[in-house]
Amino acid sequence: FGYVSSEIKLLKRSGKLFDFIVEKEKILYRELLHIGDNVNSDYIQPSKKGIKSYWLCESEQMKRRNMLSFDYKNIDNKEIDINKETNKEAGK
Repeated sequence: FGYVSSEIKLLKRSGKLFDFIVEKEKILYRELLHIGDNVNSDYIQPSKKGIKSYWLCESEQMKRRNMLSFDYKNIDNKEIDINKETNKEAGK
């Protein structure tokens, strides 16, 4: 399944979109996988809820933009190479 925050009118950055999906689909947070390019909305917020999350950082410019727009104090965040993770899970 897939959801678009602008269609549902709930925000990823607040975590409310993830709450909506879990309730609507009758699943657990840990059963979700979320991938996106915004460190806060697509990685930190879903991770706080126990959702397996990947931050796709395609360029140094995007990485700088995300880092400047979020306060990283006391946040354990990491940049993940989705290709490396996918290959690892596939046993390659």
